[in-house]
Amino acid sequence: STPRPSGTRRSATTESSRRAWLATLTTSVVSVATIVAGSPVEPAAATYSAYANREKDWQTRLESGDVQISTPKDLRAQLREI
Repeated sequence: STPRPSGTRRSATTESSRRAWLATLTTSVVSVATIVAGSPVEPAAATYSAYANREKDWQTRLESGDVQISTPKDLRAQLREI
């Protein structure tokens, strides 16, 4: 480690956390690059009928009560129970 001018000294924790962050970032970039380079690109495909079916299914579930929509207050209460 090279000497630093007074007032710019970094703690060992800051140095090690920076190194850990850079190592994680490097690993992530290499992983993504490997996945992208190794996988063939397939065009996205979607149909309006599939969308319409999903919307119809959602409405059916809402009307039958299968879907329960919670407020943030409800979710906090559930977390307190856990």
